[in-house]
Amino acid sequence: MQMESKLPKLQDDVQDLPPGYRITELDPLPEEWRVVKLGDVYEVQQGKGSFSQKDKLFGLYQGRGNKTTIPNLSKHGLAEFPIPLPPLEEQREISGSLQTVDRKIEAEEAHKEALDDLFKTLLHHLMTAKIRLPTEFIAQFKERKP
Repeated sequence: MQMESKLPKLQDDVQDLPPGYRITELDPLPEEWRVVKLGDVYEVQQGKGSFSQKDKLFGLYQGRGNKTTIPNLSKHGLAEFPIPLPPLEEQREISGSLQTVDRKIEAEEAHKEALDDLFKTLLHHLMTAKIRLPTEFIAQFKERKP
């Protein structure tokens, strides 16, 4: 069964393809990319996933799953799922970019956690009168009328 693509279909005329691209069962891909079965590059495990994880795949997996009142993905069906596979050097570049993004996310999360801790500590010190706000700062709020 042919997979229904979410990408706009190009004309059957190969001249419509950008240079360096070819038509595959997954629509146009760069010429150096291959189409492989997911099971050939990843060991598909049997098990239950959350519906949100499955829902992300159903758009691509449409027509390949077992149809019941609760749609599911079989291990065999998922292993046969075609995926685009870029050349190893491009995979390494993609991996490097994703690792850089992951490090940035970790740094931002650590920064946010440090700010949260600082806020809690400062609030605790203010509430226990370990530190006081300057009287000039407090005075500016007393002078305002609602």
